[in-house]
Amino acid sequence: MLYNLDAERSIALGEAPEHAGALEWSPDGRHLLLDSGTGVARQLTVVEVASGAVLYETSALGYAWSPDGLHLALGLRQPLQTPISLETGDSVSLVILTLETGGSQVIFEGTPERLYFPRVWLPDEKNP
Repeated sequence: MLYNLDAERSIALGEAPEHAGALEWSPDGRHLLLDSGTGVARQLTVVEVASGAVLYETSALGYAWSPDGLHLALGLRQPLQTPISLETGDSVSLVILTLETGGSQVIFEGTPERLYFPRVWLPDEKNP
């Protein structure tokens, strides 16, 4: 539940996953991100605050909000053509999610040598 102090009413945001870990506001205050799960890969749910609608759900290895709150950088698992020996056969690519449209774009594709785990989006908005 989200309680609006100005309107003195609550908004149901749906049921939280079993292992809810953290709840984080977008920089513009229009979205909430629920980070849950028990492993390295986190289950992420993005909710639009005004409507309570779930906009996006995915499993990611790291995320970072854009300073304007309109995009989310995600580390998404991608299958490798040639799996890494002793590893799961996945890589981690850097993907930018546009919240308004729900569209996503791979910015950097992960390789056996390079995995992308976004943690922060720099203020110039160029480098997640």
